[in-house]
Amino acid sequence: MALQEENQKQQSNADQLSTFVVFVFTVSFFAIFIAGSYFGRGSIEHLLSFIGNDTPGSFPGSVFPKPIGVHYFGDFLLPRWQSIRASPWFEQDLTATPINNYLPFTMAVFAAFSRIEYWRSFVVFIIVSMLLVVIPIWRSMPRKNRVRVITTLMFLTGPFISLIDRGNIQFLTIGILASALYLYSKGRTRFGAVLLGLAIALKGYPIVLLIVWVKARRWLDAAVALLTAICLTLIPLLFYRGGVLRNIFRILRNVGVNEKEYAHAALAYNSSLKGFLLSIASFKVPGLESVSLFLFRHVAVLSILIIVFCLFLCMKSAGNVFEMTLLSVVLMTTMVDYVAPYALGLYFLPLIFISEWIPSVSEIQKKMIFLCWSIILAPKGLPLQFWNTTISSSTPTFTSLLGGLAGMTILFLLSHSMYKSWRISRSIT
Repeated sequence: MALQEENQKQQSNADQLSTFVVFVFTVSFFAIFIAGSYFGRGSIEHLLSFIGNDTPGSFPGSVFPKPIGVHYFGDFLLPRWQSIRASPWFEQDLTATPINNYLPFTMAVFAAFSRIEYWRSFVVFIIVSMLLVVIPIWRSMPRKNRVRVITTLMFLTGPFISLIDRGNIQFLTIGILASALYLYSKGRTRFGAVLLGLAIALKGYPIVLLIVWVKARRWLDAAVALLTAICLTLIPLLFYRGGVLRNIFRILRNVGVNEKEYAHAALAYNSSLKGFLLSIASFKVPGLESVSLFLFRHVAVLSILIIVFCLFLCMKSAGNVFEMTLLSVVLMTTMVDYVAPYALGLYFLPLIFISEWIPSVSEIQKKMIFLCWSIILAPKGLPLQFWNTTISSSTPTFTSLLGGLAGMTILFLLSHSMYKSWRISRSIT
């Protein structure tokens, strides 16, 4: 009897989140349908993800494969082409061609895919990435509700739509991270650390998840993850023109250029803290606008303080691995300059531990976390005034407004719980 009650408790977290996700997705999709079909304020696929017609534009003719309809899956096509150039990061004129700020190991992965015919390589990429994401989460769920939970919590979400739509390397990164966390949950922490190192080498910011290993005092495993990431970053640079140092400086330069472009211009799909602050400023409310712009100008300092404080709480509090993973995901998807819809697929990662989560927050706070989580997962590329505004890349949308707000709300609720836990432990000792 006690075992049955425990199983019901374990299933209730995933079930509750699933209910929230279905409800919010339904509302969001209905709003997108109305805006696209009745108000004519952008095509439905544009409001769900990016523009469906992603023609390579001014790229050389060699990167024009035969499209599927009008679609080329540009986030796979462009870096795949760049990966076989003498140096993917060096362009004399930064306005003449798309700027590459991918890390070296990412380029090495795309170079490996370039050995295969384009559409075959894309199919392999999608299948491998999807299996790496789905299998660990599937195996982590109670058998009774695996199909429904996987269907609603992954396939019925904006990030999943965007991951398929763009073919971004983020899909593979999420799959590797999901596999790493699953291995960690099964006690195979060393192998999981190696996979974490691969993910860090691909995208950089997964280094935040190292806190899971550090919290468990798996110091050697953490060192293995860092060493793996460093080796996989440096080795590919030996095979590109310019060598190690020059290419590293080029990458840093390109990151700065992209930061300027996406932090200000590409606001429509940006779920970061920066996107949230600029969306608030767009309302032109006296006082609120100046505060938002002030925080935006100093967002780097603000982000560092938030990250340091949250990581400190993770180390000092009794927070469990689910809370640490969710908190890490929020940091990875709010504190960087630009967070596209596909990057929000990182919110799939805490699902590996959700069935084992014994909340340290109240039931109302848990429901608030699930509601915010569902808002983040929902497609919401609607202009804030969609009845009279047509979406463009610079238009403030419900993505840029609600993405950062929902993420910061989760961050506040989890950190508040961890802070109370830390204060209690200090008073006892």
